[in-house]
Amino acid sequence: MYGLSGAGAGAYGCGMDTREAAQRWADVWERGWREHDAAAITALYAEDAFWQQHPFHDPEPGHLARVFAEEESARCQFGTPLVRRRSGR
Repeated sequence: MYGLSGAGAGAYGCGMDTREAAQRWADVWERGWREHDAAAITALYAEDAFWQQHPFHDPEPGHLARVFAEEESARCQFGTPLVRRRSGR
């Protein structure tokens, strides 16, 4: 578990550094995709979250496992997350 604090902390009173949290999220997604680790990616979300690939399609349980099984070559890459503090906070 990460102990988060510092700049950007306190938006919800939880002491989380939003820049660090956003970068961690992107890093886990990149590594998880590269290693086909659906469990690592899934752990980033709430327990009752579901994957909906398209807003007009039904949710698809097991989407990542299906995609990883079909994938021959792909790369997942995120840029540096943009995080801005709210003014006056």
